[in-house]
Amino acid sequence: MRAARHFAKTNLSPDEAARIHFLDGLSYDITLPEKVDVILCEIIGSLAFEENFLATLADAKKRFLKPKGTIIPERIALWAALANDDAAACGWENIAGLNLKRAVAPLQDWKALTVNPAHLVSEPICLTSLETMSAFPTSLHLKEKITLQKTG
Repeated sequence: MRAARHFAKTNLSPDEAARIHFLDGLSYDITLPEKVDVILCEIIGSLAFEENFLATLADAKKRFLKPKGTIIPERIALWAALANDDAAACGWENIAGLNLKRAVAPLQDWKALTVNPAHLVSEPICLTSLETMSAFPTSLHLKEKITLQKTG
């Protein structure tokens, strides 16, 4: 919430920023006096479908969005590929001046790292994608075969 207020203050005129009403809380617990034109969905995690994203968005869409409203983002896709061991260390060479490239496993949040395409050992495949303005399931169960194309 603090970041949203900061961005509104630094990127909008005072009049524009004054028109924004910030509601602190979970969307399930919030009621609005009227429906809105736009839902900006910020709950997307590193893997796109984390944090109960689908159920939360479906609820917000049903309760908050006007019939001709829009949702940002309009489309969400989840891609996957196999990567070699070097991918786990990518981006960890300089964390606040420390080289954590060979950090122990609990320190490595692989989801937050950018993976160099050279570390991929399979072709990326799209596991699923959805249009947020269309009907979509509130949960996903995905199973896909990925073919190893290089050693690593």
